[in-house]
Amino acid sequence: MMAVLAIVSAAQATQWEHQSSPWQSGGQPIPDPGGALDYPNGMAWVLGPDSTTIRSPVDTPQSTGLSWSIVPGGVGDWLTEDRYTQPIMALGASGLSGFADYQATLGGVIDEWARVCGITNLGYVAEDGSVLVGGIVDTDNDGIFITDRGPEAGVGHIRFMAFDSNWMSVSASATYIPEPGSGVDNAANHRKAGDVRFQAGHLIWGEQGQVPDTLHFRNIALHEVGHALGFGHNNIPGSVMNVGYEWNLGSGDIEGALAIYGPPASAVPEPAAVELLGIGALALLRRRRGNA
Repeated sequence: MMAVLAIVSAAQATQWEHQSSPWQSGGQPIPDPGGALDYPNGMAWVLGPDSTTIRSPVDTPQSTGLSWSIVPGGVGDWLTEDRYTQPIMALGASGLSGFADYQATLGGVIDEWARVCGITNLGYVAEDGSVLVGGIVDTDNDGIFITDRGPEAGVGHIRFMAFDSNWMSVSASATYIPEPGSGVDNAANHRKAGDVRFQAGHLIWGEQGQVPDTLHFRNIALHEVGHALGFGHNNIPGSVMNVGYEWNLGSGDIEGALAIYGPPASAVPEPAAVELLGIGALALLRRRRGNA
């Protein structure tokens, strides 16, 4: 099944919603081929191979790699004065106490997406607090900031962070990569593409026993990372991108991930393995003929 889904293009996938809007010509909508793409809202692009470029989600499926990090408390914003992050532990998520608990949970979120498609988890980047939110340096002056993230920049391609309720009115949010030339294609969005934000102390995390375990925080993080990867909301039962926040990746999430990023590396046989399989099959055929 996965091998079949892997060859489906983003334009053909019908069980998921991408935050992009290629279905227009001269500013006018043209027929949408189905539920695959979210027209007219969203307009997201995705990371290209090795995270060194960005590309359209309707291109041929291509794998990518991404690193991730957690922004320490007390980090300022490149644009908004007096806006500072809170320590990730300030979320008060039920069942999570120390930094290592949050790190393990968020690393598991990245791994869950990586297991089903051609995304490679490049690992955790420890931030030292010197890089502001939105403060990535555009090293090649192309206006694209997420491709300048990574271990050398001291931040992950996905940056998890917490803010108090003075700076967030929702429990969680994420910024995706703007489609070039779209209405959301501006410096602010490019600087923060890949950021995943949580509101510290929100009741949704399980404060005062509202949620019985850590699943709520994990599944909302899984949902928000989906947005950073380019996925919009959908109404597919069992999908983590469902507006009702399902608990795990569902068939719709996996179909979309395969259509954009291709199959996981473990699902693609190495050339040598393919050759050996061929030799083995030939030997078996000869043995059967000899026994006939």
